[in-house]
Amino acid sequence: MKNLVQISLVCLAGTFLVPAVVEARELNIFAIDISDSVSHAVDRNVAQAAGDMVGSIVAGLQPGDEVRIRSLGAAGIAVGQFSINVTIGRKAKTRASRIAPAIGDFVRSLPDRVAKGQIALQSNTNIIGFVEAIAPSLDCQTDKTRLILLTDGIEWSTQVRGSDLVSGKAQLPPPSGQILKGCIVEMRGVGQ
Repeated sequence: MKNLVQISLVCLAGTFLVPAVVEARELNIFAIDISDSVSHAVDRNVAQAAGDMVGSIVAGLQPGDEVRIRSLGAAGIAVGQFSINVTIGRKAKTRASRIAPAIGDFVRSLPDRVAKGQIALQSNTNIIGFVEAIAPSLDCQTDKTRLILLTDGIEWSTQVRGSDLVSGKAQLPPPSGQILKGCIVEMRGVGQ
């Protein structure tokens, strides 16, 4: 349910108040893992399902809501592989019904982009590094913010070895401090 802000409008013809409801903006960040361990980057069927899922989330957004698509992989390298920013609007070309299929198509195109060399698969995934890098730009206490990680969840960084994570010897380390306080964080599994 959207956060609602109650606003009172004063009409010049009289001194009565008319309540109006304005929806608060929602920020949706999709961090898409492009490490070599995720199947949505190489398997068209998995990419199809991932694109459908992302598209359906975007289709449910309202005017004013923002969508950011970011690559997730090795710290410092994957950050620039792709970065898409869209604000859902009321005009035909910016409505969710128009934006959702385009974003879904982008996710579905990942295996083809990898095959063409447009996206370089990463040898590891630094989820914690990614979260800590974007956290300073977020104000989850004020703005409704949802971070959706499309990943197999296998952190392989200076903080933890992926093999230790998979074998149960280690857990996904928490971020330093409460950097995501107030954020909605979802990890959607899409690994092989």
